[in-house]
Amino acid sequence: MALEEYTTTGYFDSWAESNTGKDDWTDPEASCDEDWNVDAVFTRGGGPGVEFSETVTLSELDTTRTIGRITKIELIVKYEMAGLGVFKDLYVRPYYDGAAGDSISMLTYGLSGTEYIDITEDTNAPANWQWSDLEDLTVKFYAMTDTFGDTVSCYEIAIRVTYTLEAYINIGDAWKEVVDIKINIGDSWESVTDAKINIGDVWKDLIS
Repeated sequence: MALEEYTTTGYFDSWAESNTGKDDWTDPEASCDEDWNVDAVFTRGGGPGVEFSETVTLSELDTTRTIGRITKIELIVKYEMAGLGVFKDLYVRPYYDGAAGDSISMLTYGLSGTEYIDITEDTNAPANWQWSDLEDLTVKFYAMTDTFGDTVSCYEIAIRVTYTLEAYINIGDAWKEVVDIKINIGDSWESVTDAKINIGDVWKDLIS
């Protein structure tokens, strides 16, 4: 009965300073403006040690609401690091209804790129993702440099949700597979051999 998977992209529609984060970032709101070509830039640094920025928090996720069983949640991060210093990094950490997930070092993936990071089974992530869980998902990010003039840019942070339209029903926050669908006709139960669901004026198969 398994059908193809679908994806939808959700954007964080606001940001908030944790303390004085904006002093360290230029245009931090660019990290959640749905423009993949405009960046929030961190330029603080220097001295013999590594300087930390304060944390900027993204909040109030605005995502395409749909139905279906969620199978994967990914953070999408577009970033770039530049300069002659020895060390620089961008750290991203998701929070699930206030509970911290793992801190992600973007330097692990290289000095620049657009990465899709699977957080479905992250620390403190929901065991069975529901669409309502996305409303409680926030992300914090901060940068580190060791040289004045080096920059760390965060162009965009978003999420990608992968889901299926298999015949599942939610019972007690757990998804149960529907193995058969029947309809009562004249006091006789008949199996449904075909079923479709309408999403965005497009009919999708529910049973195959």
